[in-house]
Amino acid sequence: MDLMNRKLTWPEVFDLVHDYCNRYLSDNDIEEWWTSNKVAAKFRIDDLDHTVNARACRLPDGSYEIVFCAGLLDTFIKYAYEVAHNSKIIFFPAKTPKRNEEALERAHIWIVFIWIDYVFQHEFAHIFCGHLELLTDAQRGWYEFGINRGKNRLSIHQHRCLEAQADRFAAANILAQFIRYHESIPQDLYGKPNSEQFLIDYIYSILYLYKLFAMIQGNQESDTHPQPFFRSFIFQIFFRDTYARVSDVPKLEDKSLENLFHSCFVEFYKHEGGVDLEEFKKKLSEAQSFFNTISDSLRELKLSTL
Repeated sequence: MDLMNRKLTWPEVFDLVHDYCNRYLSDNDIEEWWTSNKVAAKFRIDDLDHTVNARACRLPDGSYEIVFCAGLLDTFIKYAYEVAHNSKIIFFPAKTPKRNEEALERAHIWIVFIWIDYVFQHEFAHIFCGHLELLTDAQRGWYEFGINRGKNRLSIHQHRCLEAQADRFAAANILAQFIRYHESIPQDLYGKPNSEQFLIDYIYSILYLYKLFAMIQGNQESDTHPQPFFRSFIFQIFFRDTYARVSDVPKLEDKSLENLFHSCFVEFYKHEGGVDLEEFKKKLSEAQSFFNTISDSLRELKLSTL
C-alpha cells in the first residue's frame, strides 16, 4: 500500500480502505474461520451516509457486513491532519529542527490508516467474538456512535464489557501493521531508523483516536460503550502485553516496555486530556475498577475472557 509519497484524493482513499479491509477478510486464516463456521462477511463504505459511524451487522441471508460511513472517513482525514500538524507530542522528530511539510503529510496519512485499521479490527471483533449472536436484532448491528442498546438481553455493563473485548481484539491485531512498517516508516517520517520512536507515535495515534471519540460523544454518557478514557486505558494494557509476547518487534526489557507505555499514557493526558493530576488519578482508578469486572461479565455470557 503506497500511501506515503503524495496526497490522496477521496476516490483513492475509498479504494485503499475498501481493498485493505476486503483483503483482510479474504486472508487464508480468516477464510478458514468463515468456512469452519459456515458464514461469510464483506466490507463496504456507505458513501451516501455522512454520519460519523461504523457498524457490524448480520444480513438477512446470514452473512455478516462491516460498514464505514463516509462521514467517519471524512472526520478521520480532517482530525488526523490537525493532529499531525498541531500536536506537540506526536511525530515530534518530523517537526524539528524545522517544519517538514512532506513528512507531516506522510504522518497525516499514516494516522488516518492506523485509525481505519483499529476501527475495522474492532468491528470485526463483534463478528469474530460472537457478539452479534447476543442481540435480539443482529441485523440492527453494533454501532460505534450514537445508537442505544435497543431491545436486547444485555445489561448496560455487559454491553460495555463486550465493547472492551472488541477493543482488546483490535489492540492485539493492529500490531501487525506496526511489525510491517516499523523499519520503513521511521525513515520517511524522521529521516532515520527509529523503531522505538515509531512505537511511541503509534501509541499516541490510538490515544488521539480515543480523544476524537470523546469529542464526538461530548458530555453524553453512552449506554453501550465504556467512556473513552477507560477504552484508552484498556488499549494500552493489551497493546503492551501483546507487544511483549510477539517475536517480530524491536525488543525492550519488560520494565522499559512497561515504563514506555505508562509514560505515553501519562504524557498524553497531561497534554491533551484537560484533567489535573488528582482527577487523572481518580479516572485511572475508575478505569482499573471497570477493567477488573470485564472477565466475570464475559464469563457470564459464556464468552472467552480477557
